Amino acid sequence: MDQASPAVRGLGLGRRLLAELEAHAADGGARAVRLETNRALQEAIAMYRAAGYREVAAFNDEPYAHHWFEKALDLPAPPPPDPQPGVQPYPQPGTSAPRPQPDRPPDPRPGPSAPGPAGPGNGAV
Repeated sequence: MDQASPAVRGLGLGRRLLAELEAHAADGGARAVRLETNRALQEAIAMYRAAGYREVAAFNDEPYAHHWFEKALDLPAPPPPDPQPGVQPYPQPGTSAPRPQPDRPPDPRPGPSAPGPAGPGNGAV
């Protein structure tokens, strides 16, 4: 395909496709992406540069290629470790999430759901 249909030009499909291909390459462990293009494809060349590709020396002998590009990829971060079962992780600083509580069986006693501290002088038995 040497150019997009006029009906879809300017919708960002090329940028989205390029970003999806980069993500797929990074997920597969690639550290960089390389591509080549023809000098007549000025919109593509501008898109590659805007997406962070830098022009490099020719890496193949494609007769219709005039520009070769490369972009280093950020490898995805490893997933965070699973929290202990039944304990929610602490909220990030500046958030108002409640403090984590371990799993507890429901309180079988009648009355308020949050009893006060037990101790002498407060009527606790």
